[in-house]
Order: sequence, then structure tokens, then C-alpha cells
Amino acid sequence: RSWCLEDGSSKLLEGHSRAVAQMRLSPDGSKLLSASDDSTVRCWHLQDGRCLLALEHPDAFERGVRSVAFAPDGRCFVAAGANGVVVQYSTETGEILASLHGHSAAVHTVVFAAEGRRILSASDDRTARIWHTAPGRPCMILGDPGDGSGPAFAAAFSPEGEQALVAHFARCARLYCASSGY
Repeated sequence: RSWCLEDGSSKLLEGHSRAVAQMRLSPDGSKLLSASDDSTVRCWHLQDGRCLLALEHPDAFERGVRSVAFAPDGRCFVAAGANGVVVQYSTETGEILASLHGHSAAVHTVVFAAEGRRILSASDDRTARIWHTAPGRPCMILGDPGDGSGPAFAAAFSPEGEQALVAHFARCARLYCASSGY
């Protein structure tokens, strides 16, 4: 449901057939992304509750979508799922702009850096990765799968994008330099 805080009215956003794992508002507040265990990502128009996009990507999301994030300019978004793939889409058309492969287990979090040129993902494979939105640029792996910190489940860039914070199930968080990985 979406609620109007001014008058208390609400709209029911119907379409997913299983639990919704995460939702994110667009930078201008006009759209909502929803990630679901039904293996779809939906983009909703909040003013009238219409579903603008309903996207399935069987290779990436056959076991559910865990996280979604809009780019700071709202023109694209990313989604990540239990298969370990991060997919970048056009907000307007739903076209796949990039499929980012590298994680070997479920991805729990994806976020954009404030400048919109990098994506940070956190995974059950015990690593986080910084991906570049420009094609052909390699990703940076943060963390050592053998260091005992456990799966990475949350991640965030600092406001200026110089640091990446990654939280692990082993009750620790690590702060990395986003340009060097150390």
C-alpha cells in the first residue's frame, strides 16, 4: 500500500504473487520499485498506483529478487537476487542495460554511489563488490571470503563516495576506501 500523509488515503499496489523483499522510492518521489520473492521487479507510479514495469529475468532472479535501487538521476535502476547477479535496467523502458556477474551467492543489497557511476553490492559469498556503470570496467572486490567475517548483508557508500561500508553476519562492519579497496 501507499499512503498519503496529508489525508490518510491509501492505494493498494497489487501484482506480486509472493512476499515483497524490498522497496525504494525514485529520487523525485514519483515512482516506487519493489523486489519480490516471486522473482519479479515492479516499478509503480505512485500518483495513480499503476504498475509501469513488471520485469522478469529468469537467469538472474529465478530464486527471488532481494534488493533494488534507483540511480541518483532516476534514469536507471539495479536489481539483485538470490542467484548472485546484479542487473541494471532503464527506468523508462525496462531494457536491460547491463548484467553484472561475479558473486557466487545471493546478493542482499545494491546501492548506487551519489555520483551514479558506481554500484555497491553485498553478498552471501562473503564479499562486496564495487561495479562501474561504464561498460568494460572491472569490478573491485571488497573483503576476503576466508577471513571469518561471514556473509555480507548490507552495504553503503559514504555521501561523497570515497568510502564503502559493508556489514557482515559475523557481527562486524568494515570500512573500505572505495577507490583502492583497502
